[in-house]
Amino acid sequence: MNIALQAGGTVTFLVNGTIYLTNTINIATNVVLDGTNHSITISGSNSVDIFNVPTNVNFTLRNLTLADGLVVGQSYPFGSPQPYPAPAYGGAIYTSGNLNLANCTFSNNSVVSPGNFASSADWDNTYGGAIYNTGNLAITNTLFVHNS
Repeated sequence: MNIALQAGGTVTFLVNGTIYLTNTINIATNVVLDGTNHSITISGSNSVDIFNVPTNVNFTLRNLTLADGLVVGQSYPFGSPQPYPAPAYGGAIYTSGNLNLANCTFSNNSVVSPGNFASSADWDNTYGGAIYNTGNLAITNTLFVHNS
């Protein structure tokens, strides 16, 4: 799937199944993922977020389930003796590009903070259990279930 995504255009799934990821997929070209007439789940395997979409990239998902994406904020040294946590963004998708969703399901995606170890509440926030968006987002007939 990753090679097809790099080429851009439309990627059409022809079989049913689940794709288990071990790494986040970075979308670098305009692409459509189409699971019409099939049951396709793309899973973050409860270990990674699923897609990262940069500015000026158009990414469309049709008839797909994105499940079990996970982003955990990291702790960084802030001073003695406590570290500070960095924010976590977008359990399934982090996008600053143009995201279009049609007939999709987002299930059991999460962002988790490592906790509030510093005095500033800004450093331990989590954003977008399913999607964190700073670009353009269009959603049609899409279900969000048990994202946090």
